[in-house]
Amino acid sequence: MKRDVYVAVSFLLAFLVISYAVTVKDVLGIAQNPLRPLGGEFYLSHAFAHEGPTSHSPEVVTAIVWNYRGFDTLFETFVFFLAIMGALSVLRLTKEQEKEVRELEAREPPQADGLDR
Repeated sequence: MKRDVYVAVSFLLAFLVISYAVTVKDVLGIAQNPLRPLGGEFYLSHAFAHEGPTSHSPEVVTAIVWNYRGFDTLFETFVFFLAIMGALSVLRLTKEQEKEVRELEAREPPQADGLDR
């Protein structure tokens, strides 16, 4: 127990020292590089377009999901459901296996659960 506490405190101190070195002292030189613009102006100006095939959503997040990420989301959903169907088809029992399970359950005596009734 004591050893676990020492390990946890060591990891916490290491994390704090590395965080301080990277953020405050700029050890890696990250602070000298300017941030790139993410293109927020484009999305804000094109989110609610009145012409063309758009979602016509006044919320920018919904418009981005439906207009720019719609196909990606659709394909991810398709792959997810395909994985579920594949797992269910692999894990299901055949009629012979179900019959065998029923026979084994009928042959086994009931297990004592250790409770005195």
